[in-house]
Amino acid sequence: MSRPPSLVPGQPTRRNTELGLIVLALVIGLAAWANVDLAILGTLTPEFAPVAIGACTLALIAHLAVRFLAAYADPVLLPTVLLLNLLGLTMIHRLDLG
Repeated sequence: MSRPPSLVPGQPTRRNTELGLIVLALVIGLAAWANVDLAILGTLTPEFAPVAIGACTLALIAHLAVRFLAAYADPVLLPTVLLLNLLGLTMIHRLDLG
């Protein structure tokens, strides 16, 4: 009879990598929004704070959902989606101000 396989440490989940990339995506996306405001108006609009708080809250909720429901998912997908959404909202905001 053969022996059962020995316990081998599992594959790392890489959720901390995802969290770091999410923070980077938030910084880039919100900096782009602030840059548009400062370039066109010279000051930040009152809607910057709700957009920043909302983006951070939704990113945290999405990260926690992935952490608990899909621990071995690709750590690059969620930050990429977040960055593209923030840049898209920034473009819409730019067109709205123009």
